[in-house]
Amino acid sequence: MRGKTKFLVIIAVVAILVAAAAAWKKGHADIKKDEAGREKIKVTAIKVKEQPITEASHVTATVIPQERVKLASKIMAHVEKIYVREGDSFHSGELLVSLDQREIIARSDQARAGLEQALKAVNAAEAALEDVAAAKKAAEASLANAQSTYERTKKLFQVGAATSQDFDNATERFKATKAQMERLEAQEQALLAQREQAMAKVKEAQAGVEAMAIQLSYAGINAPFDGYVVQKLAEEGDLVGPGQPLLIVDRPPWRVEAAVNEKYLQDIHRGDPLKIKVDTLEEEITGRVAEINPAVDPVSRTFKIKIDLPEKNGTKPGMFARVYLPAGLKKGIVLPEEAIIKKYDFSGVYIVDAEGTAHLRYVEPGKKLKDGIEILSGLNPGESVVIKGAESLADGMQVEVNYH
Repeated sequence: MRGKTKFLVIIAVVAILVAAAAAWKKGHADIKKDEAGREKIKVTAIKVKEQPITEASHVTATVIPQERVKLASKIMAHVEKIYVREGDSFHSGELLVSLDQREIIARSDQARAGLEQALKAVNAAEAALEDVAAAKKAAEASLANAQSTYERTKKLFQVGAATSQDFDNATERFKATKAQMERLEAQEQALLAQREQAMAKVKEAQAGVEAMAIQLSYAGINAPFDGYVVQKLAEEGDLVGPGQPLLIVDRPPWRVEAAVNEKYLQDIHRGDPLKIKVDTLEEEITGRVAEINPAVDPVSRTFKIKIDLPEKNGTKPGMFARVYLPAGLKKGIVLPEEAIIKKYDFSGVYIVDAEGTAHLRYVEPGKKLKDGIEILSGLNPGESVVIKGAESLADGMQVEVNYH
């Protein structure tokens, strides 16, 4: 089987070589006849020259939201109710998810009870301070009277006008009233410290009540803006913790984001209108450049732009789009399409030298333009290129040129 296959391959190769040799012989036979004096072939040619070429291009882009946000829980609780589905729209302030509040309410009640106890302790200390203040006022009067009696009796005793018993009685009374005043002052200081402690507990309890109020507010997750639900990340009954995302939401209006070649960096400005084509829509959309990131990616040599789309344009985030960039001008060579000879996978043209001989020159064609084909390489300004009659030529033929 292998021998038979090898034999067939050899036959095929030989056949191709024979055909190629025949074609070469035929072409060279024609060329020889031309060299032998056959009439020159009439052709039309042009002088190659550079001309301005409008350079327009587009880049691929993706429709994105102005903002994409993950709405997360701020507390540890079970998901009680989710009020939206994926794809639903919502308005700013709308309740989207509610979490179980029972544990928070219980802790909030406990915090309020602690606040009430602390307030009672402050009130009790205030009342006791008022009683001590009244007692001090009476004690101050008694102390002043006892001190005056003591000093008067002391003078009388020193001149023999009072007995030692009178002096001892006055001294004891003065000492007793002074000790009473000192006890009241110590009691007052203790009550002041007690009141400070009670007031500190009030502040602590108030902070606890406020914290529970905040926790209670976290049990309802409200929409931060008008938008759409992209994805649900939790289900009713799930136990969620602080920072755990529950919903992904998008904020309109929509934009397109594109990576643009660095050569356009100086040509695109904020506010510029750009045409955008989305495959799923029939008509083009005009958007305006909203953001330009001038940092060029060192690998792709591109920079990113974001373009705001008009409202109610029919697009959705994730859609594929094309952004048409500003057209520029460059110098280049353009030939009529009929001047280009196609041979296998190669493209060529016939150029005519000063002796009137046609030579096949391979060229690299570029984009198809309104007035012909752009030639990227293979030709130089000033050369003569056949634009009519090329299909009758072979390399080396003599031609009679009529310049267009």
